[in-house]
Amino acid sequence: MAAEVLYWTGAISSVWALAGNWDDVDGDTAVQYPGQNQAGDTPIFDSRSSVSVGGFKTVLGNDFANMTIDGFTGSLGSVDLPIYLDVGTTNGVLTWRGSGASAWILGFFTTVNVFQTGTGDDALHLNSGGSNAFVAVNIRCGTVILDDSTIGITATGAATVLVSQAQNSTVPIVTTKCPITGSSATTGVVLKQGTVYWNKGTIAKLNMQAGTFSCARDTTARILTNGDVNGGICDLACGVAGNITLTIPIKKYGGKVLVDDGVTIQTAAI
Repeated sequence: MAAEVLYWTGAISSVWALAGNWDDVDGDTAVQYPGQNQAGDTPIFDSRSSVSVGGFKTVLGNDFANMTIDGFTGSLGSVDLPIYLDVGTTNGVLTWRGSGASAWILGFFTTVNVFQTGTGDDALHLNSGGSNAFVAVNIRCGTVILDDSTIGITATGAATVLVSQAQNSTVPIVTTKCPITGSSATTGVVLKQGTVYWNKGTIAKLNMQAGTFSCARDTTARILTNGDVNGGICDLACGVAGNITLTIPIKKYGGKVLVDDGVTIQTAAI
């Protein structure tokens, strides 16, 4: 079959892998569920259904053109049973405008755009899987957790995580536990507004314009390879002196840099 755009209805149950829980673009019950036999499908979760989607540990096996959550109020997966896409192939763009209580997504997308999430601590968990890193994760609103591991699969991470509040939206709150590999002036963690909690994983580059970047939620040893602080609060105090390693001295153009008691950091000449 040719690739299709399919809409979640949950008409029969919470099971993804059941064609009767999906409609095609004409509003008819789908013949196949997304990812069943062909690559290039686009699953959409919108306001036509509030039925939560159960997770699964068996990978779907076919990549998607895109995946969209727009107005969906149900939950997707769980910590023990995430929505397990094919982490070894290339899915397109994940667009997230949902307000469900929680979501766990295990699968690679080239780009992730988050405009709205639920308000709970587990609003949106993302793990790219072990084969590929997200190319760009753009977070404009909501609560997002970039996990280090899901059902035993360690995350490769992301090249760029851009955190910047959208107009008339709540301040984004991001927790990163996985490697952030981008190392240029426009990649890595790019913080323009909001809060980023750095719990685990090496960050190759921090580009900070405003907001709060904090290590305070975890005492795990971490490495920040390079950082530019132009504004906001860069809080490198994790509660254990010496557990934050700066490979290259931070360049501080503005804002504040905080450290644990007894720790002295070097800032690069500007």
